[in-house]
Amino acid sequence: MALVETNVISELMRRAPDAQVLRWLERTPQIAVSVITVDEIVFGLTRRALQPLRQRFDEFLANLQVLDIDHRIARRAGELRGALAARGIARSQPDMLIA
Repeated sequence: MALVETNVISELMRRAPDAQVLRWLERTPQIAVSVITVDEIVFGLTRRALQPLRQRFDEFLANLQVLDIDHRIARRAGELRGALAARGIARSQPDMLIA
């Protein structure tokens, strides 16, 4: 199973997704998303009032495994983000939670 980032799901929701992304999806037997990705996608669709695309996303989401965030994931994300910040590398909280 592959945990995919928000940008991959966004690409798949386009009218004409990138051919390389579609080929990758064909070779990947099962994908999952984080609850963070669900939040980011729904936020974007709601903000832009894209109801037809929101319905398509909900149908797409019904066939995916959605992974929750628990205290172990949150702790590890904080450690990774802190270690990177100590080296002068900034990363967002959502990206670290997905990572």
